[in-house]
Amino acid sequence: MSEDTGAADTLRGFGCTSARGFPFSRPVPAEQLPATLRQLTGPAPQESRGADEDQKA
Repeated sequence: MSEDTGAADTLRGFGCTSARGFPFSRPVPAEQLPATLRQLTGPAPQESRGADEDQKA
């Protein structure tokens, strides 16, 4: 957990590639979480078809 940008920088210096805390996002109500994640990461990738579905096509 990183509560400020200095702590986030320190964690990056130790090789951490993920963190959570206020420098990244303030708390978000559960019903707003999907929209917030889409804003940060873009739309979810389309699911790929499995081998069974490829044989049916």
